[in-house]
Amino acid sequence: MSDYLRTGWHEFFIPVASVQGPTSLRVWIDMEDVVPMLRRLDLIYGDEAHPYALRLEDIPGAQRRLIQQVTEHVIEHPEAV
Repeated sequence: MSDYLRTGWHEFFIPVASVQGPTSLRVWIDMEDVVPMLRRLDLIYGDEAHPYALRLEDIPGAQRRLIQQVTEHVIEHPEAV
C-alpha cells in the first residue's frame, strides 16, 4: 500500500438511530487507525496472493464489517475522531 493511502484522514458514515429515524454520523478517522482494520478484512476475505475481497458477493459483507470495526473504534477511542 502506498504512503498516500496510509496517511491523512478517511471519512466514514456510521448508521445511527435518532428520534427522527435512521440517519448517519459522519466521522473522520486517521488512516493510521484504519489500515489495521483493512488488514483484518484482508485476512477474512482475501488470500495470500490476493489480499482483498475476490468474490463480488463478499463486498457488502466486507463493507458492513468495516463499518462495524469503525463504530467499535469510535466508541472505544472517541478522541481518535
